Amino acid sequence: MNAALTAAESGIPSLATAMYAAQLVDRIRRAARDGRLMPRGLALNVDVPLRPLPGNAGDPLPPKGTRATDVAGGALLAPDYKAANGSGGAGAGTYRVGFRGADPSAGPGTDAAAVSDGYVRVSALTDDHDVDARTSVWVGKLVRGLR
Repeated sequence: MNAALTAAESGIPSLATAMYAAQLVDRIRRAARDGRLMPRGLALNVDVPLRPLPGNAGDPLPPKGTRATDVAGGALLAPDYKAANGSGGAGAGTYRVGFRGADPSAGPGTDAAAVSDGYVRVSALTDDHDVDARTSVWVGKLVRGLR
């Protein structure tokens, strides 16, 4: 929820995903082995797309489903720098930093493509960003069929 509020304060549409998270945690709990919920050093990143109803500012459409993805597709948001004032005088060289949507053309199977296509994306993260094939398969099985 804090991430959703932080994004909203920055003008980025956001959604807290309590029900989805509860379902995912339940699946993780049921798949736990050797007393561990997940492999040591593994984190899961979950991004839920905001799919507005066509012509309606009301409730959003639900995601189409879930995809396990790689993080290699890059960020969903890209920094956007704009000069805050003219090129001369006091304060020259001052910029406003904002964000814009990143290019979703990273290709199928990537995080950016999944969210752009209306799917929740779940990506495995490790401290060195090197997720092995066994972990990728585990995440894929974990999220199969979640909406």
